[in-house]
Parts: sequence; C-alpha cells; structure tokens
Amino acid sequence: MKIRKIGKLAAINIAVLLVGVVILELVFGAWFKAPGLYMISMYREVDWTIQTDDKYPRSSPVTYRRDYYGLRGDFGAPGDVSIVTLGGSTTDQRFVSEGETWSDVLGTCLRDKGYEARVANAGVTGQTTAGHINNFPLWLDHVPGLKPAYVVAAIGINDVVFDSKAGQRAVDDITLWTESARPHDRLKSIRRSIKMNSALHRMYRIIRDNIEASRAGINDAASRPDHIAGDVAVAGVDLIRQELAAKAEESVTIGDAEYQRGDAEFAAIYAGVIGDYKERVALLAKTISDRGSVPVLVTQGKGTYIVRDGRITGDLGDYFQLHQFNKAMLEVCEKEGLFCIDAEQNLPTAPGDYYDIVHTTPQGSRKLGLYLCEAMQPVLP
Repeated sequence: MKIRKIGKLAAINIAVLLVGVVILELVFGAWFKAPGLYMISMYREVDWTIQTDDKYPRSSPVTYRRDYYGLRGDFGAPGDVSIVTLGGSTTDQRFVSEGETWSDVLGTCLRDKGYEARVANAGVTGQTTAGHINNFPLWLDHVPGLKPAYVVAAIGINDVVFDSKAGQRAVDDITLWTESARPHDRLKSIRRSIKMNSALHRMYRIIRDNIEASRAGINDAASRPDHIAGDVAVAGVDLIRQELAAKAEESVTIGDAEYQRGDAEFAAIYAGVIGDYKERVALLAKTISDRGSVPVLVTQGKGTYIVRDGRITGDLGDYFQLHQFNKAMLEVCEKEGLFCIDAEQNLPTAPGDYYDIVHTTPQGSRKLGLYLCEAMQPVLP
C-alpha cells in the first residue's frame, strides 16, 4: 500500500512537471513563430566569428549572423524589410562581416539618400535561379510579415554549372541543402528545429555560453572564434592579383571583331542551356512579382578579369562564359519589361575587389553596393 501511494505521488509530480514544461514551452518557446520553417536545413540563428587570413587581410575576425528566419542584416523585424537580396554565396557573403556586405552597403547608401530602406540578405550558398524560385514557397513565404517592396537578385554565376553540377537539384531545395559538405539528415533538421524553438534549450544555451565565456575570460560567448585559420602563405586576394597580372596581356575591346568572335564561340557552346536559363529568369521575376514585389535583376562578374573603359583584360574565357548568361538575362529583361542592372559591363573592377574567382572582398562589396544604390534610383519612389 505504501509503495502504491509513493508511486501515485511520483506519477502526480511527474504529470505536474510535464504540464509545467508544456506551459513554459507554449508561453516562452517559439513553436508558433514560423511553423512553416520547421524542415528548413539551411543555417539559421547562427552567430559566428571567422578568420579570413587565407582570403584577405583583416585586423579583426569577420562576424557572420543569421536570425531565426535565416536572414542576414540589421533590418529590425521582417515586417520592416523593404528590400530582400537574393543570390548564392556571392550574396550571402559568409566571409564578409556584418555591415560590410554589398546588401548592407546598399541599405546604408539608400538610407543616406533619404529612403526608408531596410535590407534583408537571403543569399544561400550554391543556389541557382532554380533555388531562388524554390525559396519563396519553401522559406520566404513563411517568414511572418515579410513583404518587401523590392527583391534584388544577383544571378548568373551558379547557373553556368546548373546542368553539369551533380546534385544541383538538392542544393536548390533548402529542405535538403545544409550549406555545408555534410550530407542532409532529416532527423537532424527536426532536432535542430526543436532546439531552436524550445524555451528550455534556450535557457540551457544561455547558461552554457555564459560559463564558457567566463572560462575564456570574455564577456560575450558569441565573440568566440568558431573558425580559426592557421598560417597562410598567400591570401586569396593576392592569388587573384597574381593571376590578373599573369594575364595582363590578354585583352579585348568590347564590340570589336576579336570580341565578337569570342562571344560567338561561347554562344555556340552554351546554346543548348541558355533557353532553359531564360525560362528560369522569367519565372523568378514572375515569382517575385506575384508576391507584390518589384524584381530587380543584376548581372554578375568574376575576379579573373577586369572590365574597364570598354575593355576586358584577364581570363577572356571566363568572361565570355559568364557573359552568355548575363546577356541572356538582359534579353529576358528587355522582352518582359523588367528593371535590370548590368553590373558586369558598367561596374569598373580592380585588383583587390575579389578574394577568389567569384567572391568579393569588403572593398569589392562596397563598390557593388554603392553602384546598385545609384543604379536603383529610377525604380525607387
């Protein structure tokens, strides 16, 4: 009898505890914050510090943050966002610090001009236009209050390899793509979602981080370097400089006979895929427009050549390859009456703007952000 009473008492206490936990989670947890994002595999709610010694010199580590919804930028609440930027890693810019990405520079510049511009960076590493299209029903449509007036999409680079890159369809599906070299694990996605939404787990993280910070002798656990680079012989930005110097004699004037021959050669190579790319560009613009936003499409360049004063200098093959996609995008823009910006042709580049073939340094990111700020003026109210 006594054992039965003890068991009954224990059962009651456990039940009360469970009810208390449920109430605590319902009141303080984030279970109803954005239930449509439960199965998203991409990085969310991260705060990293990253060394960039192997890419470009910097006096302090890069700060990389994404909020609960997976967005970068200091924009306030999702309902305050007026511009969303789309793209792959060249938009996400994991190795460029908060406030220094081209998305951040664009927002700051527009505010300096008197616009109420709040920019949310929705770049996802590795994605093509197919992924940007998918991101709306899979991700962005589920962010409460997110109704941007403009969506700026810097596209083209990743689409060059769309038909040849193994597993690209998985990369373009953020319920499968982890933004890392690790394979997708759906159970891991579920566990991560539970941790992100749980009030108890948030309390545990706060206590754990404060203890770790105290042991490390710092005040903010988020400032701990998550990625530390070792000794670097030559930084990426210097390797790109060397490559440009080695090909300084390779040059062509835009529009002359040699340029036209090179353009025609690569147009023939990519003739079989450009039609599909045009369809994806048109569908991306329609997907954006259908949600009440103005699409602003932007062509892209590479770090392996310099475009300046009507001449291309450097790796001409790289230029003509990407140019086929940039040219196709502009043709869609003209046909559909879209607002597009030709950064490839009109944004002068220089050594130091890129730390690898496609990713810009803070210097290059600032140039792009300021250029877009001016180029967007005709479409702004």
